[in-house]
This record gives sequence, C-alpha cells and structure tokens, in this order.
Amino acid sequence: MCTSSDSFGVPHDPGSGVVRTVTHRNDRDPGLFGARRSGDSAGIWRGCRLMCRLRHTPGAKRDFQVALWPPTLRRMATWADFEASAPSMAARGLQQLREIPVGYLATVRKDGAPRLHPVCPHIAEGRLFVIVTDRSPKRFDLARDGRYALHLLPPPLPPDDPAFDEFELNLTGRARRVPNSEAATWAAVRAVCFYEFPDHHWLFELDIENALTSVWDPIGAPGRRAHRLTWRPGTMEHAPSNEAVAFG
Repeated sequence: MCTSSDSFGVPHDPGSGVVRTVTHRNDRDPGLFGARRSGDSAGIWRGCRLMCRLRHTPGAKRDFQVALWPPTLRRMATWADFEASAPSMAARGLQQLREIPVGYLATVRKDGAPRLHPVCPHIAEGRLFVIVTDRSPKRFDLARDGRYALHLLPPPLPPDDPAFDEFELNLTGRARRVPNSEAATWAAVRAVCFYEFPDHHWLFELDIENALTSVWDPIGAPGRRAHRLTWRPGTMEHAPSNEAVAFG
C-alpha cells in the first residue's frame, strides 16, 4: 500500500537503467485511494479517477505496477550491463549458449500458474532476446505480465568427464516486446539468429534483474556441494575470481 510518504523507483524505460522517483502524496490519509474510512465518498472518487487514468493513460498502468514491485525488481540491466559487472559469469553463460543454444523459459499465465517452454535465447548488441512464434501462448504471458525466469542447460558432457561441473545459469527479470517499428533491433537479432523468422513472430527483450550461477564439485568428491554466485544490478555476492560462494 502507498502511504503519504512512500517513494518508488520507476524506470523510464525497462532497458535504460535510468530510474526516476515517484512519490504518492496524500496529506489527509495513508490509503491507496485516499479513503480515510469505509464509505468515504471522496476517497472512492479518487480511486475511480486513478483507475480511469490507469486504463486510458499510456504507460500509467505499467508505472503503477512497477511502483508496487518489491525493491529488488525495480532495477533491471541489459546483458551488456551484466557482462561489464560480472564478466566471468557472463562469459561462462555465453559459452554455454554457444554449446547448447537452448534454454527453458518460465512465464506466468493469466491465472497466475507457471508455464514452461524451451526457447533459443539470442544476444545482439549487448541485449538478450527471445523470439516467440505467433501461435505460442507464452507471447501473451510476456506481453501481459513480463516476469520471466530463464534456465540454461548444463554442458553437453558425460558425468565422468573431469570438465563436467553441472554449470547452470539462471536469469530472472522482465520482458519487453520489441515492436516491428524498431527495425534496427530486429535486424540485429536476425544477424545473430541461426534460423529465419518472419515478421509476424513476436520479439522480446529480456531485461535482467537477477543472475545465479551454480557449479558442482566433481561427482564422487568428498562432501560434494554446489558453489553459487548471485548477481544483481549494482551488487553481487563477491568471491575471489578463482573461488565461489559455497553452500552446504
């Protein structure tokens, strides 16, 4: 709920990384719509006006939803931001994509249930994209809600290979549909895509809110455990470059 002094960081553009502050001001009451008590007609009228503005003002609904997200969901980054801030994590993820250009994308259905799909992520001009066919239900999930989780597959090695470490990369954040009018972006994705896709498919850019890598000790190692490293825009659970954050 908004209060008389609540401030929220709302991105101007999901991919820009620029954050502005939106403050809900109401000197008379702390309610979201300004209703001091049940039956307050003035508060109800203010609530109706807010609903009208959310429905008819372009971008207002998105900004309002962003304002109510938890703080960790308000800061998004591009793949280039991730690469610049955590180069070793990003490099390993890029290597993984080159070896197995497939991942699993989780989205949120209209009824709130999760949906899981195999996708082929693409990195173009320092940004992360997925292409969705015009028959896939996940296009509506991403356009309506935007929240996603992307899981890259482990290396294509047998478990007894010394190099097999079960590396995993998980990304979460928000998706933004790229309209066909952004021809330069479409051209950049087509340049790196290994297959042709028509204009009626849907193109989404995946902004990154959180990245998690997992590396396991070799199979059979005493006290085998996972080593995990978490990155968020501007922060990271740091460890020396030749070590990892260990969890029992």
